[in-house]
Amino acid sequence: MRKFIFAFLGILVLASCNHSGRLPGSFTISGHISGMDSGQIVITHHINSRMIKQDTLQMMQGNFHFSGQVTEPTVYYLSVSDTINPLMVFVDSGQMTIYGERDSLEDARVTGSTTENAYLDYEQQMKPFRDLTDSLDLSYETAEKKGETRQLDSLNNVYDTIEHNQQKAIMTYVKANPGSLIGAWAVTQNFLYNPDIGILSGLYHSLDSAIRSTSYGRLIDRSLIIARKVALGQVAPDFTEKDPQGKPVSLSSLRGKYVLVDFWASWCGPCRAENPNVVKAYRQFKDKGFTILGVSLDKNKDSWVQAIKQDHLDWNQVSDLKFWNNRVAKLYGIRAIPSNFLLDRDGKILARNLRGKKLDQELAMLFR
Repeated sequence: MRKFIFAFLGILVLASCNHSGRLPGSFTISGHISGMDSGQIVITHHINSRMIKQDTLQMMQGNFHFSGQVTEPTVYYLSVSDTINPLMVFVDSGQMTIYGERDSLEDARVTGSTTENAYLDYEQQMKPFRDLTDSLDLSYETAEKKGETRQLDSLNNVYDTIEHNQQKAIMTYVKANPGSLIGAWAVTQNFLYNPDIGILSGLYHSLDSAIRSTSYGRLIDRSLIIARKVALGQVAPDFTEKDPQGKPVSLSSLRGKYVLVDFWASWCGPCRAENPNVVKAYRQFKDKGFTILGVSLDKNKDSWVQAIKQDHLDWNQVSDLKFWNNRVAKLYGIRAIPSNFLLDRDGKILARNLRGKKLDQELAMLFR
């Protein structure tokens, strides 16, 4: 999963909880970034799950000051133009300070936020898993450049094992901290992609009622409702969207064939890397009763059409060009791409997120 998921940062929606003891209201952030006497700092946060607001501040001798209103602890991102990794911080009402360095802004010291302190404690518990995956990245990149498929498969298995162990640790954390906003946040970050309904439901109901009423709690609840509708064995929700020529294409029109509903986008690197595998599967099984319906999360039609041509995606493609607000993506609870659903001839969901060899193996079993 680590190497193939393009995660949507919009999942970091507004968080809410008064567990800090503070009432919602105004906040002020005073900060200093060493190594940057002048320049601009960009502060970004989500007004809701899809709308983003940005403020640009001018720094004077490395200092900046920012104030605003929060109705609940809220995720903010701070970045400067020439740095890669932004600082993510949970903003509470009250006074906060941030001290960091331009070249390592993500490691800045934050004080004055009880929610941020809880987040840092959680992150410290997750650090061993990050260290393990980081130690494998160079080996993965080397094997990828050399085309060493066996080594890549082996490393992916190790990544999967680390991820599995990390998820177990997160589940333990959530259940041990039912009143923690960070526990609910961690669930949204780790259990909404290809959700296991039993696990997700158990985590949701382990949270205190006050946490379930937060934005993160409501997001988990909505995700559960959608997950039940697109669970294995369910008839996939029907939809109609337009192809590049403006012709409406419905999912139900493909009944009688095995269908892969494939969510992707031209701007998604992992999607483009996976497309050759999808093309191979299509060409191998299209004459045996298999087809694909691509749903793009693009927002630029020219980029979308060009990618279809470049990647030889010779099957039905649809999009409403609304990016992450794509209606079908929301209907299916898509929070990361590439993502797909394999349907039988009656439209029932057989499998989800089949990629590479797994897609070939599943189709080979169906058409043996």
